[in-house]
Amino acid sequence: MRQQLPAMMPEPSELVRGALPDPGPRLERIPESPEWGEFERGVALYNQGQYLEARLHLTNMLREHREIPLRSSIQAFLTESSLKSSAQELRPLEIIDQYKALIREDPQSTNARRAAWRIGDVYRVEGWYQEAQIAYQHALSLSERDSYDANRAMLGLGYVFRGIKSWKDSVQTFDHVLKRTTDPTLLVSASLGQAHSLYRMGRIKDADGLYESISSRWPGALRADPFALLRYADTAGEAHRGPVMREQLLHFYNLYPSRPENPFVLMHLADSYKEAGRWEDASIFYAALLSQYPDAQVVPTAKLRYAEVQEHLAPEGEEVNLRHTIAAHLANVPLKPGEMLSPRQLFESSAKQYEDSPVGSEALFHLGEALERAGKREDALKAYEQVVQRAGKFENDPWPEKGGAQLVRFLRPRLEAALKADDDFELINLFHRNGPFADRLYAGTELLLKVAEAHRRLGFPIESARLFQSLIRDSKAEAFHEVALMGLGDSYLEQKDMRAARAVFERYRLQFPVGRFAGQALIGILTSFEGEGNTSGLVKLGKQWLIHNPRHPDRALVQLKVADALRQAKRDAEAAPLYESVLKAGMDLSALDRLRYADVLARLNRQEAALALYKQALVAGLEPEQEAWAQFQIVQLARGVKREEFARSGLRALNENSDSLVRRMAAVLQTELPEPTSAAGGKK
Repeated sequence: MRQQLPAMMPEPSELVRGALPDPGPRLERIPESPEWGEFERGVALYNQGQYLEARLHLTNMLREHREIPLRSSIQAFLTESSLKSSAQELRPLEIIDQYKALIREDPQSTNARRAAWRIGDVYRVEGWYQEAQIAYQHALSLSERDSYDANRAMLGLGYVFRGIKSWKDSVQTFDHVLKRTTDPTLLVSASLGQAHSLYRMGRIKDADGLYESISSRWPGALRADPFALLRYADTAGEAHRGPVMREQLLHFYNLYPSRPENPFVLMHLADSYKEAGRWEDASIFYAALLSQYPDAQVVPTAKLRYAEVQEHLAPEGEEVNLRHTIAAHLANVPLKPGEMLSPRQLFESSAKQYEDSPVGSEALFHLGEALERAGKREDALKAYEQVVQRAGKFENDPWPEKGGAQLVRFLRPRLEAALKADDDFELINLFHRNGPFADRLYAGTELLLKVAEAHRRLGFPIESARLFQSLIRDSKAEAFHEVALMGLGDSYLEQKDMRAARAVFERYRLQFPVGRFAGQALIGILTSFEGEGNTSGLVKLGKQWLIHNPRHPDRALVQLKVADALRQAKRDAEAAPLYESVLKAGMDLSALDRLRYADVLARLNRQEAALALYKQALVAGLEPEQEAWAQFQIVQLARGVKREEFARSGLRALNENSDSLVRRMAAVLQTELPEPTSAAGGKK
């Protein structure tokens, strides 16, 4: 029932341009006046609602007695009679001119002060808010502070602010009236106006408190305002005060039977009773809606929910005799006497009939429930999955997410089994069967963390990053934030988004300075520096960390990162000791790292050590291009240390390379090697 009202949507005219409290023209009693009796007859006609007669009588009095003490009172009653007689020949501006004439002729009279804010009323009723605002402000300037006239002008000004959608100004203006007046009629109007403005501002809790106060102090005034009843029901519903909400909706339904909102009111009443488990009451209101408003927009939905309620009222069998329920109220369900109609059939037919609206989603959801009650779990699972697949198809359709929540009951045991079996593919497949709301359905659980990690392992870093982010944003999942941050950083690394990865790892180090993944977070930062080509940043941070962590278990990993950055910067003299320290620490270098270390030693002219490392890298297994480079380096270094056989062995490997360019370069090197000398005793 929640009314999503944009701030700039105007208020209904009856809430802004309606009549405000007005005791009427004032009798400035001069009983000794000879015209008093004649004047009283005109007032009597006015009070009896005979405005046209009163107008004629008072007009004649003014014509016959131009200079009398009662003139301002006669003029006030005449103007009001003209306004209320709905005389077609009198326009609003002519009424305003009469009020202005009254003010000019006798500015000190009490009727003149009243006429000032009545001018504002006429402008406001016509929807001329700018002119009304000026008139009310002028009336304030003519009135004594805290007088009835001042407060009445302020009240009108508050309603003008509501008319121009200045909700905050209207709330403040009404608050001024409420603090300064004791008049009950002004208090009621100001309270209602302020409550409506608070509602439009979205201050639902404040509006609810004010509506509640009005209901207890002036229940008649609240019930005289249909919008106040609806809005009080809404705010009470938001505050989870079901009985109060239902009471206001019942008042509305009973007091305003012709209002167009009644089908929705009955629907909301029935839904409220259904949610409270009061099936009999829900059934009564669904039936009333279906019978009284058969063409209403909400009828298809009401039909589904009515069938659902009947299942709760008659649980003994799958089929219910809906001849005495739905068929009694719907002409489009043709059943013969005694004929049975399964609620399941109704859900199935409605799902097809309303496939292109949210009603179809709800029908599928209730079909799943009906199948589940019948013990057909697999069919129910399929129905819920169909609901989930409709996600995003219609705006404000809550049923796909509700269907996903039902799927959790079916799929969670299977997810846990897949997790236990280390079956990442099955785990991800089952997870996404929950639909696009899956991360919300498993929010705050370790299972969601495991699913995110499975996505990363299977090469879906974008989806894994999204899931890790949902865990990090969830305050209820605080126990998993540390692991999720590391997972998010690794996901960004796999996406080659080095800047984002570095930001995440730096956040980890700030949030968990002594966390169990502190070393890995540092490696992540160094890796992101490396990916960005920021070798100076990598070296600076790495060296600082090594100085302050002489015995950290991840020290060798950091040394390796720093050594490689120094190698890229051609600072070989600094890189070589770090590589040596890594080997001394017992770390098993990869083939590529051995190749890089060998390059450093080769540039430092440490040929024997470089040769040994190139040979180790070849044995460990290099990529084809890296392998060719290592063989060339072996040939060059072997020549330098006079190990021709070693060089020839490298050349033979190069001559067998599949790349023709490598073979041609090997042939050139072949010519630079001296011919092997003949064995001893071979000389002729």
